[in-house]
Amino acid sequence: IAGKPAPMIDGRLDEPAWREAPVYQAFHKHAPRDGKPLPDGLRTGVRLLVTDDALVFGIRAWDDAPAAMRGSLARRDKVDVDQDFIGIWIDPVGHGRAAQFVRVNLAGVVSDGLHRADGDESDLGPDFPIDAAVTRLADGYSMEVRWPLSNLRFPYTGGKDWRLFEEEQLASGQR
Repeated sequence: IAGKPAPMIDGRLDEPAWREAPVYQAFHKHAPRDGKPLPDGLRTGVRLLVTDDALVFGIRAWDDAPAAMRGSLARRDKVDVDQDFIGIWIDPVGHGRAAQFVRVNLAGVVSDGLHRADGDESDLGPDFPIDAAVTRLADGYSMEVRWPLSNLRFPYTGGKDWRLFEEEQLASGQR
């Protein structure tokens, strides 16, 4: 979005930049991994803006039971499966062996770190300067996440295409 103002990170997807960004909606259920499709009424749309210094995600999640959504205030890195959250994993090296991740729950609490595929282990030690905000809506929520490019570890030459994964976790285990 060179030459255009980046959106304010307030959890609302109402700036002009979001209206112009493509929407990605082909996501698959992550948990539980039972092979069943997503329940009707649950869907997620993700928009991605690339600014001069950051990746900015605009996420809209619909839920047919918004009163049952859970997300409580907690310390950093305390976003867990008993809460509704959005998770973003980025593999900026493109090898599929590790990823940097951020999870944001409905209260705006951030968990972040590094995930290694071998051993399926996460290290919550790194704290990336992620800006995130969430707005609850009558039929779900919207979220904005700003991830500075300076905090993504990638090779300047010889790297492969980046891999990006988004996960929505419902506390009820539906997705």
